Formats: sequence, structure tokens, C-alpha cells
Amino acid sequence: MTAMITRIGDLLARAQWVAIGLLLAALTCVTILQVISRNAGIYISWVEDVAMLLLVWMVFIGSALAVRYGGHYTVDVYGALPVGLDRALRILSVLVVLIVLAVLFWKGIELGWRLRFRLSGAAEIPMYMFYAAFPMASLLAGFHLIEAILTRPQLPEAQDL
Repeated sequence: MTAMITRIGDLLARAQWVAIGLLLAALTCVTILQVISRNAGIYISWVEDVAMLLLVWMVFIGSALAVRYGGHYTVDVYGALPVGLDRALRILSVLVVLIVLAVLFWKGIELGWRLRFRLSGAAEIPMYMFYAAFPMASLLAGFHLIEAILTRPQLPEAQDL
């Protein structure tokens, strides 16, 4: 069971890395286009909206990967704690992260639904495309968090999540 979860996690992580690479390449092209066009005295109105959309998706997909690889910041306030207290705080940490991901999922869907007919500035991109990154990232991060719990039952330290 854990081997299958790990394989699925590896596959998802690879897909996320590819998506981030493609989004970064597209963002680079759009930014270069904006720089060249502005230096030529031409204003392309849709470039800023497209760049923002690409950046939003790249950040949220990357945040889900940070959950898998333990890339989020942690602060060690107390140093070494007794085993029982340490385990309780790790469980509390996982529960808080799951609650935050659930709220992110719920609010992303709610905002996307409320703004489904609203368009961004000049590019007229539907706003739900921006907010769709919230539930997608929360699902990916939730899977990676559950993967870490199931494959490492000792509840790893925050930097290992």
C-alpha cells in the first residue's frame, strides 16, 4: 500500500515539476515580450494578466511540492522536547495544515464560483482560472501530506514534510 502511494506521489511530483517548468518558460517568454515591446514603444495590454495567471499557478503548484519535500520554513523555538510532547505538537501541526488546506480548497471553489463571470483587466481572462489554483494546490498538498504520514508513521519533523 505504501509503495503504491509513494509511486503515485512520485508521479504527481514529476508532473508538478514539469508543470512548473512549463509555466516558468511561458512566464519568461511573456516577460521578455513585455520588455521588448515596451522598449519598442508598443504597449501589449494582455501581457500583465497572463504573467499574473502564470505566476499564481506556479506559486501554488510549488507550494504543494514544498509540502512534499519539506521546503516550508520552520522555527525551532524550544529545542529538544520530551518525546510525548514532541509527538503531540507534530500531530497538532499536521491537523492545522490539513485544516488550512481544507479552507483553501473550500474558499478557492467559493471564490471561483462567485467570480466565474468576472474577467481580468485587459486580457479578459475569467477570474475563476486564477482561483482554480487554490483547490488544485490544496488537493496536491493534502495528498503529499498524507503520503508523508503514511510512508513515515513516526510523524516526521516539519522540515521532513
